[in-house]
Amino acid sequence: MKDNTDEFDLRLEISDMMWEIDRLKDIEKAYVDVEEYEKAAIILERQKRLIRLISNKEKKLKQYDETL
Repeated sequence: MKDNTDEFDLRLEISDMMWEIDRLKDIEKAYVDVEEYEKAAIILERQKRLIRLISNKEKKLKQYDETL
């Protein structure tokens, strides 16, 4: 039962991070539109970090799937 809860929590975290990436893309575009490239670069770095975290969590999910 604990594995199912952990897997659900991972899926929830991934979903939240994907939503945040979508939101950050809109913010990044707004900064680029007003030519605030330094701020856009900071937002882009945050997106890259979240993508790496998602990738790691997806690998962990794959491990759960393989054990079932």
